[in-house]
This record gives sequence, structure tokens and C-alpha cells, in this order.
Amino acid sequence: MHPTLQLVAAPAALPAMVAAAAIFILGVVVVARERAGTVTLSFFSLTLAVSLWLASISVMLAVTNPVNAFLFARIAYVGVALIPAAVLQFTFALLGMAGIRKLALVGVWTLSTLFAFGFTSSHRMLAGTWHYPWGFYPLLTPSSIVFLVFFGAVLLSSLVLLATSPANSQQERLRNRAFLFALALGYFGCVDFIPSFGVPLYPLGSVAILGFIALSVRSIVRFRLTDLSPAFVAERLLQTMPGGVIVVDMAGSVRVANEVAASLLGWPVAAMRGVDLCALLGVPVLPVTDTDSFCRRSMTRNRIVQWKRRDGSELELSLSASGLCDAAGNSVGVLYALADVSDRR
Repeated sequence: MHPTLQLVAAPAALPAMVAAAAIFILGVVVVARERAGTVTLSFFSLTLAVSLWLASISVMLAVTNPVNAFLFARIAYVGVALIPAAVLQFTFALLGMAGIRKLALVGVWTLSTLFAFGFTSSHRMLAGTWHYPWGFYPLLTPSSIVFLVFFGAVLLSSLVLLATSPANSQQERLRNRAFLFALALGYFGCVDFIPSFGVPLYPLGSVAILGFIALSVRSIVRFRLTDLSPAFVAERLLQTMPGGVIVVDMAGSVRVANEVAASLLGWPVAAMRGVDLCALLGVPVLPVTDTDSFCRRSMTRNRIVQWKRRDGSELELSLSASGLCDAAGNSVGVLYALADVSDRR
């Protein structure tokens, strides 16, 4: 059983607590302000890991007994262990590499998770706490050098990627450079590993994190983090197209429908997704897939068709259709583009 948690006023705990609160708030604001995409969520995971580390360290510095101090040391090192994976994920997302570096990302997340488990389940790497004049502090063993090498290698690789990866525009190049400087400054927080080996160096790594926060805020305000991924562009394109778009799979189930298509047919968008298009329209086969042009070229354009609306009325449309195939050339669905031509007659 852990003794009752008692805290004392510890000046050394204040910078860490301020930095922990600031970086967590930054992550929340970024997700709220920007679209919750790959880059923003990766940035939030990084801020979450760092805030867990700093918040736990600040509490550990203020506790009055070694048992509770060791508990918070272990919690802190869960955050520390996850920082390399979070940094790399953010770097890959920022550079648009998340899709092509999945194996490396899975490997780093796996190692980070294993190190976090090692810090919390045994005394091999985190053996206890030191008691310095400014408060309790984690006691790392020589075995933890393996983790520190991993930590440094991943963080260094993120800087190399940001410095050397080609950019698609000057704006993107400046954005990558801005985050390169922000992360490089934040890495100076690694000086807080030194007192973990018995060197009575006052913990000031949180100051470097505050510098990272300041540069990150400047970069985010100037460049934003919204990623122009294909999925993001496709989503915006669907919302802004003047015509209707419906995508069905080979079973005829509606997988994608935009507001225009739903409005033309008299259905809410949410109600159309997953519905059998043939049943929706009251037809035996997917529209125009039995025509000569579609059978020959998996495409047909501007065919005048009659589709049934939700209320049973007929709607005259100009319909184009294109077969969709995967990388192996297998048919996976049909894309329909439709426009109302009732008023043109």
C-alpha cells in the first residue's frame, strides 16, 4: 500500500508543471483549431507524451516520501518512453511519409511500448529515486543506456528527415525548417537525464520544452498544420462539387455520397451510406453497368436516365459512370456522377 500522498512547495516543480500544462493546452488547441487529421493528431500525441512526463516529474519533485516518488517516476517514464515514437510519427505525418513508412513506425511504437513496460514492471532500468536538495528524482541504472541510445537515435533521425526531405513548395520548406528548429530546441530537455545518474544537476529541461512550445506556436500560426492528403482533398472536393457523386462497391452498397446526390434523391447523406443502391432505386442491376460502353471500357458518359426519388417521383438525370479498380486491376466498385437535367427539357 502506498502512503498518503503529501506535497510540499517545491520551486523545482513549478517550471515542469507550467511546461506540462502549456504543452497539453497547445495540443488541445491545435486539434480544436485545425482539422483533426494525421498531422494534428500526431502532434497531439507528442504533446500528450511530453505533458505526462513533465506533470509526473513535477509531482515527484513535490512529494515527501520515496514510495510515492518512485510511483510518479514510473509514470513519468511511460511518457518518456513514448516520446521517440510520438516524435517520429509527427515527423512522418508532417512530411507526408506516414503511409510509406508504416513498418518503421510500427517498429518504433513497439519498442517504445516495450521500454514503457520495462520502466514500470521491473527495476532493471528505473531502480528507484535520488533525493536531491530540490526533491526526489528518478534513478536510472546502466541498463537504461540501451533506451537512451534508442531515444537519441530516433530523435536525431527526425531532425535529419526534416532537414533533408524534399519539399513541394517554399512554404512547405519553411514549415519543415521551423519545426526542425522547434524540435531541436526541445531536445535540449534531455539534460534532465543527467541527474538520473547521480549528478546533482538542477532539472531545467522544462525550459527547453517552453522554448519548443514558443517556436511551435509561431510555426503553427504562420503555416498551420492541416495536411493536404488525398483523403482531405477528396473530402473537400465532394463538398464543393456542383453535381452529385455516389460510389458503390461491387455488392452495390453505397460507400460514398455527397450532399448534392443525397438532396437530388431526397435522402439524408447518413441514410444513404451502406444502403443497396439497386434497392434504393428499385432496379435489378446497378445503373448503366449493363450498357455496351460500360462493358467495353468500364465507363459511360452523359446518359439520360430516370431515377426514383425517396417520395416515389421520377428524376431525370445526366449520368456518367466509371468502374473502379484496385492496384491489381480487380474491379472494386463504380463511381457515379449525376446532374439534374429535368429543367433543361
